[in-house]
Amino acid sequence: MELNQLTPFIRYANTLRFTMKRGPSRTYDSRMLYTEDGSAVFRIQGKEYRMKRGDFVLFQSGYEYMILPSPEIRLTVFDFDLTEDFRAHTDFLTPCPTQRFIEADAHPRIRIDDVPRLNEPLYLENAVFLEAMIRSILLEFREKRMRFREMSSVYFKELLTELTRNLETGRDEKGLIRRVFAYADEHYREHITNEMIGEALFYNPNYLNRLMLRETGMTLHRYVLERRLASAKELLFTTKQPIGVIAVQLGFHSASHFSNFFRKETGMTPDSFRRGGAL
Repeated sequence: MELNQLTPFIRYANTLRFTMKRGPSRTYDSRMLYTEDGSAVFRIQGKEYRMKRGDFVLFQSGYEYMILPSPEIRLTVFDFDLTEDFRAHTDFLTPCPTQRFIEADAHPRIRIDDVPRLNEPLYLENAVFLEAMIRSILLEFREKRMRFREMSSVYFKELLTELTRNLETGRDEKGLIRRVFAYADEHYREHITNEMIGEALFYNPNYLNRLMLRETGMTLHRYVLERRLASAKELLFTTKQPIGVIAVQLGFHSASHFSNFFRKETGMTPDSFRRGGAL
């Protein structure tokens, strides 16, 4: 089966707080875990991970796992199948202690031929770009409006697609920062917002802002302003273009708007900076 053939069915969606060790356990259907806050050691298939805010886990039925909070962790949990074969089972399928697990009762694992990484337990750090879709599914389950399960399936298919795109393109954080730089360098003369940058790069703008702040010490907005300011200084120093022309080139509404911005950032007017002759 390929990704576009999946028909996900979400059985349960909620945010839970864990303060005690869970496991070793196995599940009869698939699970998704997303860390809202806190931390824990997560063990699965002989591997150990330190879960923290934004980390994401997805695994199909039958895998043995343990959650060791330190001291507590709050997780959004989705209980789901990748097909609708067991749609009649709408109740939460409680994880079972390994020694009591009945293999024959487990829902069959689905092999996804075009995304092989989803065939094994997947642990992903900093998966905040999935948060908007996770929130949408949680809201559907909380409000339980007409056809909430169908809507949840649509959102979950979108989540899997976005997750797959991330896995296939290998967008690590350093590479993502470079893409943010490239986008800002291309568009800083325009009126761009964090939301516009997030939409262009297919990431949650809040995640991009936090990543930018962590990696550079500047917010997204501050980086755009710094890029615009550097260009303004260069144009003032290396050209004789009128202030109004430079203002238009840099995306300001007027020469006075540009002058106010420049004076606020440097303590000098554009004219006095130009006369000073220094970058």
